[in-house]
Amino acid sequence: MDKNTKKMKPKKKKKKINYDSLINLIFVICVLSMFGSVTLLRSYNVNLANRESAQQKDIETLNEDVSNLENKVKKLDNRDRILTIANENGLHFDQDQVVSVKEQK
Repeated sequence: MDKNTKKMKPKKKKKKINYDSLINLIFVICVLSMFGSVTLLRSYNVNLANRESAQQKDIETLNEDVSNLENKVKKLDNRDRILTIANENGLHFDQDQVVSVKEQK
Protein backbone atom coordinates (compact mmCIF):
# COMPACT_ATOMS: atom_id res chain seq x y z
CA MET A 1 0.00 0.00 0.00
CA ASP A 2 0.91 3.48 -0.55
CA LYS A 3 1.95 5.78 2.28
CA ASN A 4 -0.44 8.44 1.12
CA THR A 5 -3.46 6.25 1.34
CA LYS A 6 -2.80 5.28 4.95
CA LYS A 7 -2.57 8.85 6.10
CA MET A 8 -5.75 9.95 4.39
CA LYS A 9 -8.64 10.27 6.70
CA PRO A 10 -12.11 9.72 5.45
CA LYS A 11 -13.82 13.00 4.77
CA LYS A 12 -16.82 13.84 6.87
CA LYS A 13 -19.90 14.14 4.78
CA LYS A 14 -21.97 17.21 5.40
CA LYS A 15 -25.56 16.37 6.08
CA LYS A 16 -27.85 17.94 3.63
CA ILE A 17 -30.91 19.49 5.23
CA ASN A 18 -34.08 18.55 3.51
CA TYR A 19 -36.06 21.81 3.71
CA ASP A 20 -39.24 20.27 2.37
CA SER A 21 -39.39 17.76 5.22
CA LEU A 22 -38.62 20.46 7.77
CA ILE A 23 -41.38 22.72 6.41
CA ASN A 24 -43.84 19.81 6.40
CA LEU A 25 -42.96 18.95 10.00
CA ILE A 26 -43.45 22.55 11.12
CA PHE A 27 -46.78 22.69 9.27
CA VAL A 28 -48.01 19.49 10.93
CA ILE A 29 -46.99 20.79 14.36
CA CYS A 30 -48.82 24.06 13.72
CA VAL A 31 -52.00 22.28 12.57
CA LEU A 32 -51.97 19.95 15.60
CA SER A 33 -51.41 22.82 18.00
CA MET A 34 -54.25 24.75 16.36
CA PHE A 35 -56.67 21.84 16.82
CA GLY A 36 -55.54 21.43 20.41
CA SER A 37 -56.05 25.10 21.21
CA VAL A 38 -59.46 25.15 19.51
CA THR A 39 -60.54 22.15 21.59
CA LEU A 40 -59.31 23.74 24.81
CA LEU A 41 -60.98 27.06 24.06
CA ARG A 42 -64.30 25.39 23.26
CA SER A 43 -64.28 23.43 26.50
CA TYR A 44 -63.37 26.62 28.41
CA ASN A 45 -66.23 28.46 26.69
CA VAL A 46 -68.70 25.71 27.65
CA ASN A 47 -67.42 25.86 31.23
CA LEU A 48 -67.95 29.62 31.34
CA ALA A 49 -71.45 29.28 29.90
CA ASN A 50 -72.33 26.73 32.60
CA ARG A 51 -71.01 29.01 35.32
CA GLU A 52 -72.97 31.94 33.92
CA SER A 53 -76.23 30.00 33.84
CA ALA A 54 -75.68 28.82 37.42
CA GLN A 55 -75.07 32.40 38.54
CA GLN A 56 -78.18 33.58 36.69
CA LYS A 57 -80.23 30.96 38.54
CA ASP A 58 -78.74 32.11 41.85
CA ILE A 59 -79.55 35.73 41.02
CA GLU A 60 -83.15 34.84 40.14
CA THR A 61 -83.53 32.90 43.39
CA LEU A 62 -82.14 35.79 45.42
CA ASN A 63 -84.42 38.28 43.64
CA GLU A 64 -87.43 36.10 44.48
CA ASP A 65 -86.29 35.95 48.12
CA VAL A 66 -85.93 39.73 48.22
CA SER A 67 -89.39 40.28 46.78
CA ASN A 68 -90.88 37.77 49.25
CA LEU A 69 -89.19 39.56 52.15
CA GLU A 70 -90.43 42.92 50.90
CA ASN A 71 -93.98 41.55 50.80
CA LYS A 72 -93.62 40.25 54.36
CA VAL A 73 -92.40 43.66 55.51
CA LYS A 74 -95.40 45.31 53.87
CA LYS A 75 -97.76 42.87 55.61
CA LEU A 76 -96.06 43.40 58.97
CA ASP A 77 -96.07 47.17 58.48
CA ASN A 78 -99.85 47.25 57.83
CA ARG A 79 -101.63 49.85 60.01
CA ASP A 80 -104.59 47.61 60.88
CA ARG A 81 -102.31 44.80 62.03
CA ILE A 82 -100.32 47.18 64.24
CA LEU A 83 -103.50 48.65 65.76
CA THR A 84 -104.91 45.18 66.47
CA ILE A 85 -101.73 44.05 68.24
CA ALA A 86 -101.53 47.34 70.16
CA ASN A 87 -105.14 47.03 71.36
CA GLU A 88 -104.57 43.40 72.39
CA ASN A 89 -101.64 44.51 74.54
CA GLY A 90 -103.56 47.37 76.12
CA LEU A 91 -101.88 50.22 74.26
CA HIS A 92 -103.96 53.20 73.18
CA PHE A 93 -103.01 56.15 71.03
CA ASP A 94 -104.45 59.56 70.38
CA GLN A 95 -103.14 60.02 66.87
CA ASP A 96 -104.47 58.78 63.58
CA GLN A 97 -101.00 58.01 62.26
CA VAL A 98 -98.82 54.99 62.69
CA VAL A 99 -95.13 55.54 62.25
CA SER A 100 -92.85 52.56 61.71
CA VAL A 101 -89.18 52.95 62.42
CA LYS A 102 -86.92 51.24 59.91
CA GLU A 103 -83.27 50.44 60.33
CA GLN A 104 -80.90 52.40 58.18
CA LYS A 105 -78.29 50.52 56.22
